[in-house]
Amino acid sequence: LMSSFDECQSMLETLREKGVSGFQVTLEGWNQGGYGVYPIKNSINFQAGGKRGLTSLSNYISQNGDSLFLNVNYLDASKGNGGFSTQKDLSRGQSQTVIESMAGNRYLLTPSVILERMQKDAGKWDFGIAGLSFEGFGTTLYADYKDSARILRYHTTGIWNSLLAESRQRFGNAAVYGGNLFL
Repeated sequence: LMSSFDECQSMLETLREKGVSGFQVTLEGWNQGGYGVYPIKNSINFQAGGKRGLTSLSNYISQNGDSLFLNVNYLDASKGNGGFSTQKDLSRGQSQTVIESMAGNRYLLTPSVILERMQKDAGKWDFGIAGLSFEGFGTTLYADYKDSARILRYHTTGIWNSLLAESRQRFGNAAVYGGNLFL
């Protein structure tokens, strides 16, 4: 844990006292397990201050005319973390092998699973955030060649765009790191 929600608010107060304003704050590691635990677990990190602390931070940020985004990574699944099926949830290449990192410790979730998870989770964030920041959506585009449900890159683009639209509709905004031509 790098900073609690109270410490984040204190940092913003200090910057505001020095004349800095117009913040667009993106929280990483706000969820259970913190940053780097994939697939993300969308309960709020108790050690950082829990729902009460995050709600308080969100209220402070919005009352000052600023924006709070929660960083979410729906693309990745870490080996040994659980929370996904190696048979149903992981993307496959043309040879039907699971797409994994060079080290063999990270996988890509299939875009249809990402869509289902995000739609299921979206109602959990109704405490005044400005939007979601989708890690990987602006830099990662892939196909899933699973025999049972082939998803091509242009399908994935549509899924990414529908999730961004859902965030905008629900919260008012959406963000990505490294936006590309496909978004």
